[in-house]
Amino acid sequence: RESIRYKELLGDLYAAATTRFNVAADLANAGRLLDAREYAQAAIQNFDACNAPGLLAKTAEMLAYIEGELKAT
Repeated sequence: RESIRYKELLGDLYAAATTRFNVAADLANAGRLLDAREYAQAAIQNFDACNAPGLLAKTAEMLAYIEGELKAT
C-alpha cells in the first residue's frame, strides 16, 4: 500500500496500476479473492486513466477470473 501511495503522490498512475495488478495477482494466488478483486478494480481504473489498453484488457481478464472463482465458492 505504501508503494502505491508514493507512486500516486508522484503522479505515476501507470506504476501504481502495475503495482496494484501485481498485488491482485499475488492475492488471488494466495486465495484472498475479495482483496484481489479490490486491487484489480483499482488497477483497471488506473490503466484506463493512463490509456494503457493492453494492460487494461489483461487486468480485466484477471478480474473476470477472480469474480468467477468468487461465484464458485
